[in-house]
Amino acid sequence: MSGRRYHSPRRAEAAAATRQSILDAAKELFATHGYVATTVTRIAAAARVGTNTVYTNTGGKPQILRDLVTVGVEDPIAEQTLARIAAADDALDVVVYAVEGIRRDSEKHAEVVEILLDAASVDAHAAELLRFAQERFRDALRTTTDRIVALGGLREGLDAAGATDVLWYYLGLSSWRVLVRENGWDWDTAERWLRDQTVAALLTG
Repeated sequence: MSGRRYHSPRRAEAAAATRQSILDAAKELFATHGYVATTVTRIAAAARVGTNTVYTNTGGKPQILRDLVTVGVEDPIAEQTLARIAAADDALDVVVYAVEGIRRDSEKHAEVVEILLDAASVDAHAAELLRFAQERFRDALRTTTDRIVALGGLREGLDAAGATDVLWYYLGLSSWRVLVRENGWDWDTAERWLRDQTVAALLTG
Protein backbone atom coordinates (compact mmCIF):
# COMPACT_ATOMS: atom_id res chain seq x y z
CA MET A 1 0.00 0.00 0.00
CA SER A 2 1.27 3.47 -0.86
CA GLY A 3 2.40 5.61 2.06
CA ARG A 4 1.05 8.77 0.47
CA ARG A 5 -1.85 10.50 2.18
CA TYR A 6 -5.01 10.85 0.13
CA HIS A 7 -5.98 14.47 -0.50
CA SER A 8 -9.68 15.12 -0.96
CA PRO A 9 -10.59 18.52 -2.44
CA ARG A 10 -14.08 18.23 -0.95
CA ARG A 11 -12.67 17.50 2.48
CA ALA A 12 -10.31 20.47 2.18
CA GLU A 13 -13.18 22.74 1.10
CA ALA A 14 -15.32 21.54 4.01
CA ALA A 15 -12.49 22.18 6.46
CA ALA A 16 -11.94 25.65 5.06
CA ALA A 17 -15.66 26.42 5.30
CA THR A 18 -15.75 25.21 8.91
CA ARG A 19 -12.73 27.32 9.78
CA GLN A 20 -14.28 30.40 8.21
CA SER A 21 -17.51 29.82 10.12
CA ILE A 22 -15.52 29.68 13.36
CA LEU A 23 -13.64 32.89 12.53
CA ASP A 24 -16.86 34.69 11.57
CA ALA A 25 -18.61 33.56 14.74
CA ALA A 26 -15.65 34.56 16.88
CA LYS A 27 -15.38 37.99 15.31
CA GLU A 28 -19.07 38.69 15.95
CA LEU A 29 -18.81 37.51 19.56
CA PHE A 30 -15.59 39.46 20.18
CA ALA A 31 -17.25 42.59 18.84
CA THR A 32 -20.44 42.09 20.84
CA HIS A 33 -19.19 40.69 24.14
CA GLY A 34 -15.46 41.44 24.13
CA TYR A 35 -12.48 39.19 23.55
CA VAL A 36 -11.91 38.29 27.20
CA ALA A 37 -15.57 37.47 27.94
CA THR A 38 -15.95 35.26 24.87
CA THR A 39 -15.23 31.59 25.52
CA VAL A 40 -14.30 28.87 23.07
CA THR A 41 -17.47 27.04 24.07
CA ARG A 42 -19.52 30.05 23.05
CA ILE A 43 -17.67 30.33 19.75
CA ALA A 44 -18.32 26.65 19.06
CA ALA A 45 -22.03 27.06 19.76
CA ALA A 46 -22.28 30.10 17.48
CA ALA A 47 -20.44 28.29 14.69
CA ARG A 48 -22.49 25.12 15.29
CA VAL A 49 -19.45 22.92 15.79
CA GLY A 50 -17.96 21.05 18.72
CA THR A 51 -15.50 22.71 21.06
CA ASN A 52 -12.76 20.31 19.96
CA THR A 53 -13.39 21.34 16.36
CA VAL A 54 -12.60 24.94 17.25
CA TYR A 55 -9.24 23.91 18.71
CA THR A 56 -8.50 21.53 15.83
CA ASN A 57 -9.29 24.06 13.11
CA THR A 58 -7.98 27.27 14.65
CA GLY A 59 -5.80 26.42 17.64
CA GLY A 60 -7.95 28.25 20.16
CA LYS A 61 -8.92 31.80 20.99
CA PRO A 62 -5.50 33.51 20.82
CA GLN A 63 -4.85 32.05 17.38
CA ILE A 64 -8.33 33.08 16.22
CA LEU A 65 -7.56 36.68 17.15
CA ARG A 66 -4.19 36.45 15.41
CA ASP A 67 -5.84 35.09 12.27
CA LEU A 68 -8.39 37.91 12.25
CA VAL A 69 -5.65 40.52 12.65
CA THR A 70 -3.46 38.89 10.00
CA VAL A 71 -6.23 39.19 7.42
CA GLY A 72 -6.14 42.94 7.92
CA VAL A 73 -2.36 43.24 8.05
CA GLU A 74 -1.94 41.25 4.83
CA ASP A 75 -4.83 42.81 2.94
CA PRO A 76 -3.84 43.54 -0.71
CA ILE A 77 -4.99 47.13 -0.21
CA ALA A 78 -1.71 47.87 1.58
CA GLU A 79 0.45 46.47 -1.21
CA GLN A 80 -1.60 48.27 -3.86
CA THR A 81 -1.29 51.55 -1.97
CA LEU A 82 2.48 51.23 -1.61
CA ALA A 83 2.77 50.47 -5.32
CA ARG A 84 0.90 53.69 -6.15
CA ILE A 85 3.13 55.61 -3.76
CA ALA A 86 6.29 54.16 -5.31
CA ALA A 87 5.13 55.20 -8.78
CA ALA A 88 4.07 58.73 -7.76
CA ASP A 89 6.20 61.64 -8.96
CA ASP A 90 4.60 64.33 -6.79
CA ALA A 91 4.68 64.53 -2.98
CA LEU A 92 1.05 65.66 -2.80
CA ASP A 93 -0.02 62.55 -4.70
CA VAL A 94 1.97 60.43 -2.24
CA VAL A 95 -0.04 61.81 0.69
CA VAL A 96 -3.34 61.53 -1.17
CA TYR A 97 -2.67 57.90 -2.11
CA ALA A 98 -1.57 57.07 1.44
CA VAL A 99 -4.68 58.57 3.01
CA GLU A 100 -6.97 56.92 0.45
CA GLY A 101 -5.42 53.50 0.96
CA ILE A 102 -5.31 53.71 4.74
CA ARG A 103 -8.93 54.86 4.81
CA ARG A 104 -10.02 51.88 2.66
CA ASP A 105 -8.08 49.45 4.83
CA SER A 106 -9.24 51.04 8.09
CA GLU A 107 -12.89 51.06 7.06
CA LYS A 108 -12.81 47.49 5.77
CA HIS A 109 -11.25 46.15 8.96
CA ALA A 110 -12.72 48.61 11.46
CA GLU A 111 -14.46 45.89 13.47
CA VAL A 112 -11.27 43.89 13.99
CA VAL A 113 -9.31 47.04 14.86
CA GLU A 114 -11.93 47.86 17.48
CA ILE A 115 -11.72 44.34 18.90
CA LEU A 116 -7.93 44.49 19.02
CA LEU A 117 -7.69 47.92 20.62
CA ASP A 118 -10.19 46.96 23.31
CA ALA A 119 -8.63 43.56 23.97
CA ALA A 120 -5.07 44.89 24.11
CA SER A 121 -5.84 46.87 27.25
CA VAL A 122 -6.71 43.72 29.23
CA ASP A 123 -4.99 40.79 27.50
CA ALA A 124 -1.25 40.26 27.02
CA HIS A 125 -1.65 38.24 23.83
CA ALA A 126 -3.82 40.92 22.28
CA ALA A 127 -1.33 43.60 23.35
CA GLU A 128 1.43 41.69 21.56
CA LEU A 129 -0.73 41.46 18.43
CA LEU A 130 -1.40 45.19 18.60
CA ARG A 131 2.34 45.90 18.73
CA PHE A 132 2.84 43.62 15.72
CA ALA A 133 0.11 45.40 13.72
CA GLN A 134 1.45 48.80 14.69
CA GLU A 135 4.98 47.89 13.63
CA ARG A 136 3.77 46.74 10.23
CA PHE A 137 1.73 49.90 9.89
CA ARG A 138 4.65 52.13 10.81
CA ASP A 139 6.87 50.29 8.31
CA ALA A 140 4.41 51.27 5.58
CA LEU A 141 4.33 54.86 6.83
CA ARG A 142 8.14 55.00 6.75
CA THR A 143 8.01 53.91 3.12
CA THR A 144 5.58 56.75 2.47
CA THR A 145 7.86 59.24 4.22
CA ASP A 146 10.89 58.03 2.27
CA ARG A 147 9.04 58.67 -0.99
CA ILE A 148 8.13 62.21 0.08
CA VAL A 149 11.77 62.86 1.01
CA ALA A 150 12.98 61.44 -2.31
CA LEU A 151 10.64 63.80 -4.15
CA GLY A 152 11.88 66.79 -2.15
CA GLY A 153 8.45 67.55 -0.78
CA LEU A 154 9.05 67.41 2.96
CA ARG A 155 8.46 70.61 4.94
CA GLU A 156 11.55 72.36 6.25
CA GLY A 157 12.38 71.42 9.83
CA LEU A 158 11.05 67.87 9.54
CA ASP A 159 13.22 64.81 9.08
CA ALA A 160 12.06 61.38 7.96
CA ALA A 161 11.56 60.11 11.52
CA GLY A 162 9.52 63.15 12.52
CA ALA A 163 7.45 62.93 9.36
CA THR A 164 6.65 59.29 10.09
CA ASP A 165 5.48 60.30 13.56
CA VAL A 166 3.23 62.93 11.98
CA LEU A 167 1.74 60.32 9.64
CA TRP A 168 1.16 58.01 12.60
CA TYR A 169 -0.53 60.81 14.55
CA TYR A 170 -2.98 61.63 11.76
CA LEU A 171 -3.44 58.24 10.09
CA GLY A 172 -2.76 55.65 12.81
CA LEU A 173 -5.26 53.12 14.11
CA SER A 174 -6.60 55.35 16.88
CA SER A 175 -7.12 58.44 14.68
CA TRP A 176 -9.85 56.88 12.56
CA ARG A 177 -11.44 55.33 15.64
CA VAL A 178 -11.69 58.70 17.41
CA LEU A 179 -13.19 60.53 14.44
CA VAL A 180 -15.55 57.84 13.13
CA ARG A 181 -16.56 55.78 16.14
CA GLU A 182 -16.27 58.25 19.01
CA ASN A 183 -17.14 61.52 17.23
CA GLY A 184 -19.61 60.07 14.73
CA TRP A 185 -17.95 61.39 11.57
CA ASP A 186 -18.61 59.54 8.33
CA TRP A 187 -15.61 57.99 6.61
CA ASP A 188 -15.56 60.45 3.70
CA THR A 189 -15.45 63.45 6.02
CA ALA A 190 -12.75 61.85 8.15
CA GLU A 191 -10.67 61.09 5.06
CA ARG A 192 -10.90 64.64 3.72
CA TRP A 193 -10.01 66.20 7.07
CA LEU A 194 -7.10 63.86 7.76
CA ARG A 195 -5.77 64.36 4.23
CA ASP A 196 -5.86 68.15 4.57
CA GLN A 197 -4.21 68.08 8.01
CA THR A 198 -1.51 65.69 6.84
CA VAL A 199 -0.72 67.76 3.76
CA ALA A 200 -0.48 70.93 5.84
CA ALA A 201 1.74 69.26 8.44
CA LEU A 202 4.14 67.49 6.07
CA LEU A 203 4.55 69.21 2.75
CA THR A 204 6.22 72.37 1.57
CA GLY A 205 3.88 75.24 0.74
